[in-house]
Amino acid sequence: IGEHAKVYDEWAKKFNSKHFAVIGFDLRGHGLSAGKRGHTPMYRAYMSDLFYIKKQIQKIYPNKPIIIYGHSMGGNLALNFLLKKRSGLIGGIAASPWLSLAVDPPFYKVFIGRIVGWFFPDYSDSNKSSIDKSLTNAEDDPLLHDHISITTYLECKKAGNRALKRAGLIPLPVLSMHGTKDLRTNWKTTAIFATRTTHPKSKFISFEEAGHELHEWTKKELVFQEVISWIHTILTEK
Repeated sequence: IGEHAKVYDEWAKKFNSKHFAVIGFDLRGHGLSAGKRGHTPMYRAYMSDLFYIKKQIQKIYPNKPIIIYGHSMGGNLALNFLLKKRSGLIGGIAASPWLSLAVDPPFYKVFIGRIVGWFFPDYSDSNKSSIDKSLTNAEDDPLLHDHISITTYLECKKAGNRALKRAGLIPLPVLSMHGTKDLRTNWKTTAIFATRTTHPKSKFISFEEAGHELHEWTKKELVFQEVISWIHTILTEK
């Protein structure tokens, strides 16, 4: 939540160096895309956006294998997309996925938010922990934000639970990764998700001492090599 595609340019270039094309986009309410910051009217709007992006990729790169890759909230979206609209995909990668938060907001705050959301569904609150300013130079990037609407929060929370409960219904291989020092999303929930996946080439990797942003970690080269190795494993299957 709060980031945009350009934040991942350096990470994408590493994949380009291995001859993989990477296409990123800004979610509605993020970056250069339209919409109130951090808000979606409903979760299925995100699914529709992903479906549209997938169709565009298939036009640009016809008959090429596609792997969906999402970080944090994007990991939540990627896993739910694999449950719903996986045609044309060969697998998915979820890095530090938002299946559950490391620390849930106070009950009273969620309760009040639900009430306010009935009347103002796009009401948003600042989520100061969503952006690591020391890593992303948020002070110099006007496209970054730290807001999430009550609707987005509740929809993503519900979707995270859904992905966790239905993990065994994903017929494609999934690489899930999480740092054990993540203070935003719960790495133990991701580990549970991984135990419920059924594809023999699904894999879970925990990175000791790593935080939320695996692609910015001091040992990010290790993360990258693990991802590349896994991708080659599932490509060999094709």
